[in-house]
Amino acid sequence: RSGRVNWRMIMNTDVDKIVKDVDLKQLEGLLQNITYAQLDREDLERLGDAHFIKLFKLSQLSIEYLIYTQNYLETLTKTLDMQYKHSYEETIKVREAIKKQNSQLTVLKKELKLKQKTL
Repeated sequence: RSGRVNWRMIMNTDVDKIVKDVDLKQLEGLLQNITYAQLDREDLERLGDAHFIKLFKLSQLSIEYLIYTQNYLETLTKTLDMQYKHSYEETIKVREAIKKQNSQLTVLKKELKLKQKTL
């Protein structure tokens, strides 16, 4: 945790507009400020409740966004895992088919040699 909270950025943020417009870009821009800034007693003494209420609302939105992102990534991971398993199973089937065809090819080559000798 380093740096101070950029209160100007926080106070210039319209929380209702972020919610209404689903402005993830602006919310993501605030994440760094909210997450890594250090609050201290000076902040508490210097600023009023309105600042902290806004900070709290933005923190809630940030957490909601992060939970949504986590769920999305979890779903995506499961989907990709299923696709990988399906591709892996298909690869095994194709390799087995290739082995079978190679065996048949070997047998056919032997038969061809025998027939060529008899001619």
